Amino acid sequence: MVRLSTLEGQPDIAKFPGGQNAPADAGLDASADIIVPAPEGSSVLVANPADRVIYYYSEGMAAPMGSFQNYRRKPRGLMVVDRSLREITSGVYATTTKLPKSGIYDVAFLLDSPRITHCFQAEAKPNPDVRRDKEVAIRIEYLNKDKQLRIGENYKVRFKLFDTATAKAKSDLKDVRVLTFLASGTWQKRDFARPVGDGVYELDIKVPQSGLYYVFVESRSQGVSFRQLPYLTLQTAAATATNIN
Repeated sequence: MVRLSTLEGQPDIAKFPGGQNAPADAGLDASADIIVPAPEGSSVLVANPADRVIYYYSEGMAAPMGSFQNYRRKPRGLMVVDRSLREITSGVYATTTKLPKSGIYDVAFLLDSPRITHCFQAEAKPNPDVRRDKEVAIRIEYLNKDKQLRIGENYKVRFKLFDTATAKAKSDLKDVRVLTFLASGTWQKRDFARPVGDGVYELDIKVPQSGLYYVFVESRSQGVSFRQLPYLTLQTAAATATNIN
């Protein structure tokens, strides 16, 4: 590092360690910049292919403040995508992002200092300049109002299916399968929902541990896979206490 104020005279040069091994020991040529500025300024990210690690260094420190694992791969370059909010006018902050498809999105906002968390919905409308995928044959509407599960207790998932072309209820499908899985990916279960009339389907699920769960629905006879329909998010709550006399 070079102190900029000393460039006109004798440069003031300082060094900091960027890993345990020299990057050249990896035997790879860099395919992009291996030191890039971090979004917050006064800090950089350093890729060290010999260590298989990306280091985070902040100005004024004698060593990196932390590191990022690279899934045991050798990083050959870095690129930082900065989507942080910036103040554009007094009290107004904005950022730009790119959404994969149209629909209703849940947006979670977190401010570290002062500590503020806030969630809201945002709608992305179809882009007329982008070719749309083939329309999904059925549409789903979840009927659950209470979205809290209790560990070890049955929870009834209820939803209604509609024919996309006619907007009429889609009843008596025999292959409506439901995938329920824990957000961490350590537990999942697949079961078939039972039709109860007027396009409504039900399924009892029982989860083994606390956490956030996602519920997906598919029907192969309708050509609809899990990823094509909106999913339901459920959160565990404390188990109901049982009184013993």
